Amino acid sequence: MKKLTVAFAFAMMAVMVTGASAVTTDGDWSDWFSYGGDVNNDNWDENQVTLNNGNIRTQVDEEGPTPGGGDQLYDIEQIFYSYEDSDPNALTGGRLYIGMVTGFPPEGVDADNLYAGDMFIDMGATGDYDIAIATSTRATVQDQNRFGRLWLNDGPGSWTLEGVVTPFTTSNPYRVDENQSPQPSDRTALWSPEVAWGAMGPHNFLEISFEVAGFFEDSLTNPNFGGLGLHWTMQCGNDVINVQDNTPFAPVPEPSTIVLLGMGLVGGAFRKKFTA
Repeated sequence: MKKLTVAFAFAMMAVMVTGASAVTTDGDWSDWFSYGGDVNNDNWDENQVTLNNGNIRTQVDEEGPTPGGGDQLYDIEQIFYSYEDSDPNALTGGRLYIGMVTGFPPEGVDADNLYAGDMFIDMGATGDYDIAIATSTRATVQDQNRFGRLWLNDGPGSWTLEGVVTPFTTSNPYRVDENQSPQPSDRTALWSPEVAWGAMGPHNFLEISFEVAGFFEDSLTNPNFGGLGLHWTMQCGNDVINVQDNTPFAPVPEPSTIVLLGMGLVGGAFRKKFTA
């Protein structure tokens, strides 16, 4: 019976670690999903996407490069997001992960003087953006200083949102305007954001992660009002993806926490053996 207890504990560790594998923010989509289609084809086939675990949520941009025109270069294909919490029983914080497939390159399009936009995040899916993270890698001094920074919207006057250069109002905003006074509330050091891009064929993969704690963690996980909103576009606004997910997140422990839990089960089994 004791051998069965130990075996069960190890089996539970293996199953739980497999079911909640961590995402590494390195621009590689294999942490999120496997793609069974031809990655060299411009047309993204969401039916060929297999998510790595049930904690990952996704939304497909079904309409192609709309509301504007263009082709693969301006297309946003699909967005993914998940939340992992090292301690689901306390508001001590977890980490939010976002991934997105797009044809638009992170460095923008020099010929048209276009930038990649910022990722705007609505904690709780309330209709207001609380957080913005800079994602453009364009080789300008301004964007080199912006990339990977996180701003927190502290209220009126805290930040200004730049609109796109087209009349596509559904694509607004595309980035935080830093040419204002006072400056946006930069909370990069506190939130530990990570941003990375990767490429496979004509598709670019954007990955973002940052720490979440306190009120914002409750905004994601509270069963009464938890949820998440996401918004990303490029400067021309030819395509945009908007997520309005009003389903609260059930916190999933990070793999390190699960391993410790499994080790505790194993240790408990051995302790009973030697104290019996």
